[in-house]
Amino acid sequence: MRIALADSLSLIENTMCRLQIDVFVRDSRLQEQPESLSGKTLVIELAKAMARDRVEGRGLGVYEGLYSYLPPLRQIRYALFTAEVHQNVQIPPAPCSIFDGRIPVKEFWESINKQVFIITVDD
Repeated sequence: MRIALADSLSLIENTMCRLQIDVFVRDSRLQEQPESLSGKTLVIELAKAMARDRVEGRGLGVYEGLYSYLPPLRQIRYALFTAEVHQNVQIPPAPCSIFDGRIPVKEFWESINKQVFIITVDD
């Protein structure tokens, strides 16, 4: 996911790409004023929204048009739908079971937020 995020960050630096993304994001109501955000912030917020929608059990169809401008984001979508995520995270709707050994969504969100979406510069 980090590689896809980095690739998306480099693509959004292109002015024409950024303008198209701003229009799409505003028209899709993914962000009220995408132009007020830096490219880095916009890409991270879109990726976070995708992850949040997935762990809350919502579909990611609203992002389909975005992949034509930022193709690497499709890799994030694929990563969120892997069997490993489904087997280890309690994504709604949860199946009926006596014991569910998967981690809660909140714990997964905190983990993925720290590992993927918080970008720090290495010393």
